Formats: sequence, C-alpha cells, structure tokens
Amino acid sequence: MNNPQEKTTPPPLETSQYSCIFTVPGRVSRDFIYPLKKIQNKGKLILSLLTTVLGITGITRTASAENSPFVVDSSLFMAHGSSFMAINNEQSTLELSQIPDEVRILTPQTGVSKNSATNLVVEYNSQAQIQVSVNQKPLDPATTTSQEIDEARNLITQVWYNIPLEVGENIITVQAGNGTPVSVELTVEKVSSKQIEIYPSGNPRIPADGRSTITLEGDITDDNGQLITEEAVVTLTTSAGEFVGADYDEEQAGFQVLANAGKFTVRLQSGLEAKKVRIRAAVEEIGQLDAEDEEEFFPTPYALDSDTSSLEDYTQVEFITNLRPSIVSGVVNLRLGQSGTDFWGSRQDFLDPGEIDDGTELELGTAIFATGKIGEWLFTG
Repeated sequence: MNNPQEKTTPPPLETSQYSCIFTVPGRVSRDFIYPLKKIQNKGKLILSLLTTVLGITGITRTASAENSPFVVDSSLFMAHGSSFMAINNEQSTLELSQIPDEVRILTPQTGVSKNSATNLVVEYNSQAQIQVSVNQKPLDPATTTSQEIDEARNLITQVWYNIPLEVGENIITVQAGNGTPVSVELTVEKVSSKQIEIYPSGNPRIPADGRSTITLEGDITDDNGQLITEEAVVTLTTSAGEFVGADYDEEQAGFQVLANAGKFTVRLQSGLEAKKVRIRAAVEEIGQLDAEDEEEFFPTPYALDSDTSSLEDYTQVEFITNLRPSIVSGVVNLRLGQSGTDFWGSRQDFLDPGEIDDGTELELGTAIFATGKIGEWLFTG
C-alpha cells in the first residue's frame, strides 16, 4: 500500500544546451545565451521571452515536447526584432555584408612562391572602399582588375591580376575603409640564371634530299656561366626533318639526349621540302611552376609572370633546294661520203635526185645536253 505521506519523485528532466542569439536593431550585440530544456513527457514546453528595454519582443511558443522545434542538434536561434532564424554553429560568425569595414583575402595565402607576380582576390562589403598596398606602397592604379558582384549577399569579389613581387619577402595589405588591415606574406625565391644554348656545327644549310644531316651542339651553364657538372636530359623538337640516333627516353614526347658535363650533340636529317627549320632544346623538370589554386575562387584570364624553371633555347637551320651536280652530255656526228646518201640525216635529202650527183661531201653535226647550278637555281637545257 502506498504511503500517502510519501512524495513521488518526478522523473528527471533531460537538459540539452541551446542558444538564443538576440540582436538589437541598429547594432550587433554579443549573444545572450539561455539554456532550454527538452521535456520528454507529454507535457508542453512554454518559452516566454519578455520584452526588455533593448527593444526585444517577447515570444511565447507552445509545442509538444516530442515535436518541439527546439530539438535540433547544434542549432542556434537568432532573434532580430520579432523574427527568428536558425543558423549552424560553424556559420555563427557575422557575414561581411553586415560589417562594412571588414575584408577577406581569398588568395594568395601566406607562403613561399617561385612566381614573380601573383593575382590578388579579395571579398568585401559592396559599400566599402578598398585600399591595397604591396610592401607598404599603394598598388599601381593601372593594374588590371575585375569585379564580381553578389547582390544577394551584398558582397563584391575583386581580382587584381599580375601584381609584381620582389625577390624575398612581400607583404600585401588590404584595408576596407577604417577597418582593420588584413595582410598576407609571400616569400619569392630567387630565380635561377641557368641557361641552355643550342647551335648548328658547321654550315646551317643542307640540301632537302631526305639524306643529308646537320650536327647540332649545345651547352648548359650554371648561375656563374660555367658548364654544369651533373647530367641532364635535354628534350629536342623540330619543325621539319627528324633526329638521327637513339632516343634516350622514348616514352617522352620529342627526342631526348643526355647532356654530360654540360654538353650534348644531336644530328638532324633533312626532309624533302626546302624550308627554314626551327629547333628547340629544353631541360625539363628542374622545377615545376609553383601554380596557385586561384581559379578555385575566380577565373584568371591573364597568365602569371612566373618562373617555370624550364631552360630552353632555339636555333634555326635551312633545308635548301636539292640542286643536282652539273652534267654535260652530247654527240658529234662527222660524215664523209656521197651526197644524198646520209641515212641518218634529213629524210627529204635522202636519195634526193638533185643531190646524188653532187659528188662527195663532208658533214659535221653536234647535239649537247647540260644541267647545272646558276646561283641558287638549277638550269637544264
């Protein structure tokens, strides 16, 4: 039997932490955090927020505990005037559109680069005035720039292209109005002065006969102008003809040769068409372009002025018209005999009654064929 004097202990209430963020019209206030309780029984939840001197309207909300709109994991409710808006905890920071003097640099990021220029992408309130400086100097007004306006968020995304950088440390600073300046630091590495040179050995003009070859030589020098001591793979390409010999790396595009002690040689075989030929020699993979992922934020219509760390050089040779050697041939016909009886002569004179009685005659005939060079022309006749 139950003791009427015993008190029944009500089931404990399960409490979870929720946040209400109150904002006063005209200013951004720090949040007043109130815990809300989640009730699991069949009771009802009443949330009453009284109007305060700050101008916040009280709201009463009645709902079943099981279907309560406040049972939302990691959610916040923002009150502005008499309205609420749910936002995620990770997005609880104020938007730039609400802070006119705030600015955000999307790219570049602080770090090390081999590029001698960079693109700057910033995001700011559409009402703000932006000042950009590089190494404490105002950005050149002639720098190419473009804007993208987000009217829904009241934001502008602006890009400045090919901002020149100095070797060493560079500080890019962006400030919106009287707001706090935002900066990134880029360290530009010194550009290597290694060089490659390719040139023809001997006469740069060969016949376009499909057989003639020309030897090309090349040098690779270091920062001090001395031949490098290490080995390097040189990639060669040509606009006509083909290289003769073994390709050092057949899986790669072009024709590869190995440079030893900074020197390399290769032979080029001519084609059948007379033309000027451009030849490129390059040493790849000394370093790759330190590309920045800037297109993730905004399209980049202008290529950066960058150090690709790929050494290259060009030379030119010529395939000339294949002129045959000079040739002269012919025949000399000397005849002594009765006139009118030359079987190899003119048909109308052979056995002509008017010439047979002329007696013995001496005849001399010649025919010549010749071909040869006249300047850069081939004469045949």
